[in-house]
Amino acid sequence: MRVTGRVVDNPVVSLGGLEIVPERIEVLSRAQTPLPLDEHTGSEHRLDWRFLDVRRRAAARLLFAVQTTVERAMREFAYAEGCTEMHTPS
Repeated sequence: MRVTGRVVDNPVVSLGGLEIVPERIEVLSRAQTPLPLDEHTGSEHRLDWRFLDVRRRAAARLLFAVQTTVERAMREFAYAEGCTEMHTPS
């Protein structure tokens, strides 16, 4: 893909405050094979392609939202009980 555009200042952008405002986008090459995931792909295979899966399925994103909520509740309970969170090296 080739993107042509103008570089403009934007203080909201964290990487140097610059962004490209596209004026023209060209597809230089199309993918030759289909994505490794479809609606029939099992969960064990989806984990290998999680970075693609979360971009195309709301259900995959919802799973992360539920996990985040559960983890937050567990942390809040532990903190209220006087526990200290500890991160050990692997």
